[in-house]
Amino acid sequence: EYFAEVSAVNAPPCLEQHIKMVAAWAERISFRDLTVSKRLSDCFVDLDLELGRVRGVTRSRSRPYRVSDLVNLRGHIVLVGDPGAGKTTSLQRVASKLIEERAEPLPAIPLLLRFRDFSGSMQFTDVLLGILGLSVTFGAKTPPATRAKVKFAILCRQLNRLPAVVLLDGLDEAPPTSKELLVRDVSELLLGLDVARVILTTRTGEYRHHFENVSLLGVAPLTDGQIRQFAIRWLGSAESKAFLNAVRDSPYGGSE
Repeated sequence: EYFAEVSAVNAPPCLEQHIKMVAAWAERISFRDLTVSKRLSDCFVDLDLELGRVRGVTRSRSRPYRVSDLVNLRGHIVLVGDPGAGKTTSLQRVASKLIEERAEPLPAIPLLLRFRDFSGSMQFTDVLLGILGLSVTFGAKTPPATRAKVKFAILCRQLNRLPAVVLLDGLDEAPPTSKELLVRDVSELLLGLDVARVILTTRTGEYRHHFENVSLLGVAPLTDGQIRQFAIRWLGSAESKAFLNAVRDSPYGGSE
């Protein structure tokens, strides 16, 4: 027998629980080498984003895009940058803004998937269906290829219906044994969604896939003013002066 039965009994509580998790993740910013974290709203600096910035290719614009623009930009986005450039922090800012806007009519719902959390046995479509609280049951004779197509169609329909903004963080951190399949699944998702959006981050050096149906944005290097602004917000006025003086006096100061 070929049939599929969709159960959405757990959909509302699963989705609400996921949104709470996303809100907690987006609330604070931390660095690997530091034991303290701070509220994102207290130290956020609106980074510049350059259209098509990858492997030294940059297309200029009258005003650079900024992280705050990501919420309202149309279509899917691949955000690239060097390690520590602010890719994950940018997704946190998008998530926090979307959650703030949930009270508005027809709000977009942020869904988060971090590739570092994947294991070899996890399936991309199944993970997203699980976030939505949907389970799909098939007849015993349903071929695997048919099951995959049906589940993918159900996923795209539900993501478009919400509508969702799917935040895919750190493709470069996906397990090597799973990366090829994940790239394929992401490519299909980018082509399968027409209302929901995807924002994917990856390191510049790892962007070799050239996904279709996306806009490519790169995190621009911090300006002197942005460095000063972040130092003051993170360290406070007194400590930031000492830090900025140390950076200025460093033999690497001003280098990229």
